[in-house]
Amino acid sequence: MALSLPEVRGLVHNDLSRENGLTDGTRITGVIDWEGALYGDPVYEAAKANWRSGGEWAGVLQARFSTWPDDAWRLLAYTLHVGLDDLRFYARIGEAGEAGRMATYLRHCSALATQFEAERTCKSRGAVSTAGERADLHHGAP
Repeated sequence: MALSLPEVRGLVHNDLSRENGLTDGTRITGVIDWEGALYGDPVYEAAKANWRSGGEWAGVLQARFSTWPDDAWRLLAYTLHVGLDDLRFYARIGEAGEAGRMATYLRHCSALATQFEAERTCKSRGAVSTAGERADLHHGAP
């Protein structure tokens, strides 16, 4: 998967969420909590935010990254990575509600993997939607 992604790099916050954004009510005025920041592909940030928001940010992210090379392909690949990482995280900590969460994550990851393989096989770089691929809790949620 990584071999098929372009070498685009920049500053990535790596935990973009409502809790880490400052706003004046109409626009983002700042971002806090940079402890997990890294140098990587900014589309990874978009995939992670979209997965964790249950697809809520899909439209905004599509508008922001749609002119970038292979944006749809990158968003799909990174969303699959984030989903698998969440699956690993929740399996490791074994928290309450694990069985339901694991089943949901497995379904979503399976659908993403199927979509990824179809895109790879067809060598298609058309619009790929990850909206709604994640609809439940993220790290730190009750």
